[in-house]
Amino acid sequence: MQKTYSELESRGLEAQKQVLTLFEHPEGYVRLNAAAYSLDFDPSGALRVLQIIRKMESGLLGFTAGAIVEERRKKQSTKS
Repeated sequence: MQKTYSELESRGLEAQKQVLTLFEHPEGYVRLNAAAYSLDFDPSGALRVLQIIRKMESGLLGFTAGAIVEERRKKQSTKS
């Protein structure tokens, strides 16, 4: 995941904006990955998408979205 994020970062703002367009993709796993990769440059949008997935999707998809949200919260609380 870090390699993909580094690539997005190196390609600049336009590449990051393209990832944000995937927040509305019909496939849940595409939205999940777009949100996960966007946490550092659009945290509020990414968390919104992840929370929606967590509430609306069952199985591994919903579980993974929830785990990412919780991990982000832990990371933010240790920074404070």
